[in-house]
Amino acid sequence: MFTPSRIVKLVLVVILLMGLDYVLPDREIVRIVGTEVVRKETSTGQPRDVRFVNAQYPDGSPRVYRNEDAPWYLKFDSGNLQARAQAYAKADPPKWVVVRHYGWRIPILSMYPNAISLKEVPSPDVRVLPWERIVLAVLLVVLYFLARRWWRRFRTRRVDPVLEEIEEALDDLDARSDRLTDRARAAWHRLWRWLFGQR
Repeated sequence: MFTPSRIVKLVLVVILLMGLDYVLPDREIVRIVGTEVVRKETSTGQPRDVRFVNAQYPDGSPRVYRNEDAPWYLKFDSGNLQARAQAYAKADPPKWVVVRHYGWRIPILSMYPNAISLKEVPSPDVRVLPWERIVLAVLLVVLYFLARRWWRRFRTRRVDPVLEEIEEALDDLDARSDRLTDRARAAWHRLWRWLFGQR
């Protein structure tokens, strides 16, 4: 059954997975068919040039990547990557390339994945593994179980004793409250009998 806490946990997990899916690199085999530079305005109104790499999947469907520096991936050579992409686009015969990238393609928002690196492969049938995603998935599973084990030990040693003390204190408070209530009733009955006599 979905309780509010479970729904919140599920939403947090989905947000975490979506964030990881966006920032973690993935690989695709494509044929580069062209490059271009598009001038766009930033939020401050200043123009800037954005490089794009146009490609095709083996089935002929299009794929477009932007080509910008990405410091968190130690990518500072977008100009060199653009030159390599242009060379691949002019190659005869056409060459297949593994594009390592991150991000999503969302046409309605004009979002494109950012190309990080290019690597030539002999054919589109080469199998490429997103090893970064696999390693991170294994690490997250290991960290989850380690954190769960640590929390259980911490709860057993630190939290549960405090909760037991609080519960005992509350029980003692209830008992004292009951005794005070009984005494108050007895005093009221004595006062009633004294005022109106025994009945």
